[in-house]
Amino acid sequence: MQLNGSDSLLIGCFYRSGSGSEYNNNSMREAIREALNKKCTYTCCMGDFNFPDINWNTLSTTKDNEAAEENKFLECIQDNFLTQHITKPTRVRGTYTPNVLDLLLTDDEKIIRNIEYHSPLGKSDHAVLQFEILCYSRLHQYRKLKYYFDSANYDAMKKDFENIKWAEVMNDNTNVSSMWDSFYEVTSDMINKHVQHRIVTCNKNTQWSVPMDNRLRAVIRNKHRCWTRYMETRNPQRHRDFCKLRNKVTKMTRNQRREFEKKLAKESKTNPKAVWKYIHSKSRVKEDVSDLYTDPNDVNSPTTSNSKKKANLLAEFYTSVFTVEPDGDVPTIPNRHCDVIMTPLIITEDMVEKKLSELNPNKSPGPDSIHPRFLKELASVLKSPLTMLFNKSLQESKLPDIWKRAKVTAIFKKGDRKHPGNYRPVSLTSIVCKVFEKLVREHMMNHFKVNKLFTDKQYGFLDGRSTSLQLLKVIDQWTDALEADEVIDCIYMDYAKAFDKVPHRRLISKLSSYGINSTVIQWIEAFLTLSSYCLNGIGAAYLADLFRYGGSSTRSNGKNLQVPRIDSVLYGNHSIRFHGTKIWAAMPDSCKSATSLVNFKAGLKSFTGIQCKCRACKFTNNVF
Repeated sequence: MQLNGSDSLLIGCFYRSGSGSEYNNNSMREAIREALNKKCTYTCCMGDFNFPDINWNTLSTTKDNEAAEENKFLECIQDNFLTQHITKPTRVRGTYTPNVLDLLLTDDEKIIRNIEYHSPLGKSDHAVLQFEILCYSRLHQYRKLKYYFDSANYDAMKKDFENIKWAEVMNDNTNVSSMWDSFYEVTSDMINKHVQHRIVTCNKNTQWSVPMDNRLRAVIRNKHRCWTRYMETRNPQRHRDFCKLRNKVTKMTRNQRREFEKKLAKESKTNPKAVWKYIHSKSRVKEDVSDLYTDPNDVNSPTTSNSKKKANLLAEFYTSVFTVEPDGDVPTIPNRHCDVIMTPLIITEDMVEKKLSELNPNKSPGPDSIHPRFLKELASVLKSPLTMLFNKSLQESKLPDIWKRAKVTAIFKKGDRKHPGNYRPVSLTSIVCKVFEKLVREHMMNHFKVNKLFTDKQYGFLDGRSTSLQLLKVIDQWTDALEADEVIDCIYMDYAKAFDKVPHRRLISKLSSYGINSTVIQWIEAFLTLSSYCLNGIGAAYLADLFRYGGSSTRSNGKNLQVPRIDSVLYGNHSIRFHGTKIWAAMPDSCKSATSLVNFKAGLKSFTGIQCKCRACKFTNNVF
């Protein structure tokens, strides 16, 4: 099927008999490979493939034999990077187990939208599938002012900053908001003066262009001139010269593209954003927020395409998962014994300069538009005003309004694109505030470590206690149990929306019981209250007031504040990875029964009040 320009869509229909011969099965897999080798822009294969024993959620099969047709088909799908979109049973007959027999395979997972399952036609027992194939997407284009911090004149900025008398500019007698306004005004003037900037159009459907060096540009200019001379003279020698230059440009372009991709691969760990930007540029279908149900609880409700309504629907859903605590006093816990009293947090210029120099310059700025590269390059001259600002914020237990805002982008996860719950919020907050967060967290963590307040079951977000170390320790303990002829029963748990459901008042109460300084606690209370956020990627940006909700999942320090909260949840053989927990027990091989997982999950939900995702497994010597 011909699309715009040279783009094309190839659609293939398949039927595989459940009792088909090996020749037919091999022909089917070869037909899939041939379809992909045609190099069409999009390839879509659909039909009744008749593989009831394949679990498409886990991409696995019950057949252990590698020569089984199910395993061969899965290998074909994975080798050709195809995505299978059908998740619900498509064939139901009598008392037989419903199966997914009809499949929809594409080489781009983004092009299939809105799959609907309808009743069978006539006497058929296969469901009718209706879906949309989106070959192009039209994102809302908008214009914005873009600053090029990578090519800024930082030497000139350093000289200008050194001449500023910050003690006069940021009068210590004023409040923290006024001090921030003064700092922000000076830095904004410097950025406008020394950083190149221009108006750009965002969300343009342009293909990625590989950066060209001066040598390649010169060859391209020569090629154009040679073509012009040939068109004027029609000289065969001119045409041969043009062909040589054309081939040379092609070769040089391919080499530069190859070198560019190698550079991206080498820097993938330090700059993953550039890698994903390059990958997404290869797709003509861009991620965007689809039309949303006006009532998330009713899939039959009408949908809306209005950007402001979609922003409000997403805002209401994101804030609906917060834990609403009742009025009155919160439950208290006994104070933990601390041999060393937590000292007041006094921030020095050396502390600020160290954190600024550790910033990743490839990250994006927050709502204040202050780029991390700007802060990193100018750490030596910005440490003084930021130190004054941070200490003032601690003294007043207040934060500037811009620090309590976030730019939130809704990223589609899986499922129905029209449901707001299937979009994950990713937020960008002020980089300056994040530097302050790290200083506060570091001070708290030192207090916890000195007084040995962490449980030895805690792994992750602690120095020297990574999740890899937890895995090695558990495997070592399991090996000892298996060598003693014991059976291991293990339960993996994961709390749904664990960070969103942290009750802030109870968290503050527990921090107090751990001996956290009152000044720090008051600052954290102000920090946890997000005033507003801006939703991006839905055609426009809209603000939603969050004061009435009492908290937000967008605060990046939430994970760090949960560390002291979870050490009193469980005891015995278990390992904690924040919102994920592994509980296990070694029992004699003669033990055949234990408390059912259903009862365990019910009791756990009653205890925590949070929906928990559990998986149970058993390990024996027969498995190993």
